[in-house]
Amino acid sequence: MTSYTNPYTGQTISPSQVGYESLTISTDTTLQWPVNGNTSNVVANIIEVTATTSGLKLIMPPAQEVSIGEATIIRNIGSNTFTVTDNSGNTIASIASGIADYIYLTSNTTVNGVWTVVTFGAGTSSANAAT
Repeated sequence: MTSYTNPYTGQTISPSQVGYESLTISTDTTLQWPVNGNTSNVVANIIEVTATTSGLKLIMPPAQEVSIGEATIIRNIGSNTFTVTDNSGNTIASIASGIADYIYLTSNTTVNGVWTVVTFGAGTSSANAAT
């Protein structure tokens, strides 16, 4: 497990984060970590996505490049459902129109990582012991 630690306090250092990103995607799009100096298609705290057609993928960058706990809220503001995948194309979440998913990294021991998803704004809620 890779993490970034403040040598004075022992606390995890959060790399500088981009607060908001608005994306319109017309092809499968790979995101980038902003900590690496990237300025486009970054994993921001909040990402609002419009997919111009159905079946598109929003691909997360390599999980090994950040600490566990890295998180984003991805909201579909368009009419087409799109899929958020890990770096190899495995589904993390399928996000329908009007839905927002909170996605966070719980293991970064592989390039794909292990991601957990909490859905916001999707009708009524009920307890699910399996999740």
